Amino acid sequence: MYVSNLSINGVDIFIDGTVNQTVSSAVGQLIINEQQVLSDGTLVVNALHATVYGVADVVVASAVAGANGGNAYAVRATTP
Repeated sequence: MYVSNLSINGVDIFIDGTVNQTVSSAVGQLIINEQQVLSDGTLVVNALHATVYGVADVVVASAVAGANGGNAYAVRATTP
């Protein structure tokens, strides 16, 4: 997955290409190119993972792959 030309509230965000690049603010955080390896070896990759503290947790473009198969999602959102 590749993210480019990203802005938040009109402010351009420089994408440096690193894994788990985090942009924090007073109200939440955004993780770009989030990658996690779960305890069973399953790999989870999210293009964008936005958290607004106490309000929402949103993942855009997610892929999951492991020994038991995989899935892909365009958008997943949860609220408290």
